[in-house]
Amino acid sequence: MDEGNMESQLDLYGPELLNSINCTGLPPYKFILKVDVLVMLLRNIDQSSGLYNGTRLQVRKLENYVIECEVLTGNNVGHIALISRMNMVPTNETVPVRFQRRQFSIIVSFAMTINKSQ
Repeated sequence: MDEGNMESQLDLYGPELLNSINCTGLPPYKFILKVDVLVMLLRNIDQSSGLYNGTRLQVRKLENYVIECEVLTGNNVGHIALISRMNMVPTNETVPVRFQRRQFSIIVSFAMTINKSQ
């Protein structure tokens, strides 16, 4: 590809379009966290410390480049974990371009209880 053609291709996929893409295994481009909210890990970070995909955590402190969380599930319940930003590349093949985001690998965790009456 020559340089002029590459620039026109990049103009087709602007930041607004790339930020609007939601793929599985990738958190939304922008979401709001608060202290005490429950979150879930999307990537294996440190399996020996119990930080693997699906681990539930509770946010204790929010900083610009790191989130301090308390582990709620697994063998390390009660331990403090520091979650930093990491490069995440979507593996969805329906996305026409390959890109990466540098963000926290967590999403807000929701729980649902079902009471069955008879």
